[in-house]
Amino acid sequence: MMMRMLEAGGLPLLVDASRRPDESNPLGFYEYARVKTLPTEADTSWLRAARGKGLKVVSPLLRYLPAALNYKVILVQRDLREVIASQNAMLTRSNEPTEVVPEARLLAMLEQEERRARDLLTRRRCFATLEVSYGDTVERPREVAAQVESFLQAGLEVDDMVRAVDDRLYRQRA
Repeated sequence: MMMRMLEAGGLPLLVDASRRPDESNPLGFYEYARVKTLPTEADTSWLRAARGKGLKVVSPLLRYLPAALNYKVILVQRDLREVIASQNAMLTRSNEPTEVVPEARLLAMLEQEERRARDLLTRRRCFATLEVSYGDTVERPREVAAQVESFLQAGLEVDDMVRAVDDRLYRQRA
């Protein structure tokens, strides 16, 4: 949702078509496949092409971003029970085989990853961070869009960002 808002607001994005929209994400995934190679690829020079653009990086991969560059990170917080429910629904719809992990264990793992990401974003000087709530973004999109524009200082069209929020896609609510 945040990437869609940024795009609607006028921020260029670094994305590819490696993952097509589907029933779980009918408006697209807004991903760039090369991000997944951060842990193993020594050449990260491609990140320079992302300067001034929006790039989706999931929190476990933030630690692989080179400290030689500076990043403005919008950390979208979502109730982790909603994340688990959303992932389970997506896997069920796609008939993907899944490893059965007890929800309590999965929740603990996600909480630990969230703590690691926050710690990293605080410790490393290359990161400037804005935290926003997924729920707040759906409930008060104008407020969040204005915060994002103020943080990025990119001349984004806040009204267009607000129109990009589709609360019908917030299907897994705690």
